[in-house]
Amino acid sequence: MLRKLTFLILTATALTLSAQGYGGPQPVSTRTSKVNYEKNHITVDISLQYPYMGPMAAIATLRDSILSDLAELAHPYAFEDIEMQTKPSSFDGAAEAVKDAFVKYAEADQREICTDENGRYTPPSGEDAWMLNREFTADLTKEFSNLRFVTMRLETSIYLGGAHPGNTLFFYTADSQTGKLLTAADIFKHESLPALQRLIRQKILTEYADGEDIFFEEGNDLPMPATHGVALGEKGVIIQYQSYEVAPYVAGQPACLLPYSEIKNSLTPLTLKLIGN
Repeated sequence: MLRKLTFLILTATALTLSAQGYGGPQPVSTRTSKVNYEKNHITVDISLQYPYMGPMAAIATLRDSILSDLAELAHPYAFEDIEMQTKPSSFDGAAEAVKDAFVKYAEADQREICTDENGRYTPPSGEDAWMLNREFTADLTKEFSNLRFVTMRLETSIYLGGAHPGNTLFFYTADSQTGKLLTAADIFKHESLPALQRLIRQKILTEYADGEDIFFEEGNDLPMPATHGVALGEKGVIIQYQSYEVAPYVAGQPACLLPYSEIKNSLTPLTLKLIGN
């Protein structure tokens, strides 16, 4: 009887610790923080679906990396100021802090373009009022997660005047056990890169240009994406390029999916373990 009671107590304790994220592999739970602002030609729309419960190591890595990138993207010319305001140790309040920092920057930018060399402030009006438009949007969502890894997606757009906004689409994959943020070097075998680059080029041309090579220099294989552009998805490896990275702005943000079944021999042992092979 005592032995059975002891077993029940230990089991209950293990379940409690597991639920708190201290036990074995845990799924990721998310919360969402939203901020909307629209005033004086300044628009901010931020939605952050962030991980808050599950594998603590992965959550910590994702939090630090995403908040740092979000701060830099929202306030590209005053990174130190916004990094301090966004409190990178927590997602709570980050959306509001990024909004405040962007509005402060946008207002200063508007004043500068409306002030002449004599210090006179004359804002444009009528059809020219568009020159004051300043916009920032950010959308963070969970792309995919299982008990072994978590992949988050961060899409942003910033308009500071000019012909068009600047857009980014970042992916972040973290190992649930170690918290390591995976890069192309962690996902692919080094010796497989040349063949993978040719495959990526072929898939993107098929997807974006009906097979016609209208974007890229003839004969050149595409490099691996430079910034948060290689990640693990549900059915394959996500390849995501940023605007201008490998093609003109008109091409958008070229991307493709490399199904695990097609590239299994090119994946590292770590990747095979994370995807369950």
